[in-house]
Amino acid sequence: MSHFLQPADRDWANVGLHFTPEATAALATACGDAEPNTALRTSTNAACADELISVADSAETTTGKPAFAISTIAAPTPATRLSFS
Repeated sequence: MSHFLQPADRDWANVGLHFTPEATAALATACGDAEPNTALRTSTNAACADELISVADSAETTTGKPAFAISTIAAPTPATRLSFS
């Protein structure tokens, strides 16, 4: 089972230096209710789960904005996608 933690200060820019402002804002909005450094309740917060999966799976937010600021990060291929089990 995978656990995602709410970042320190609820600031997703602390997680990935290459996240775009749009991605950090989308993740903060979708997952913002959890306390810092605690597990995100993706089983009961579908918006947070959807945003995390979208960023990880397609390198875009759920609204289609680029999630990463550098062009060398490509969308994951099927072989490298995260597994949520």
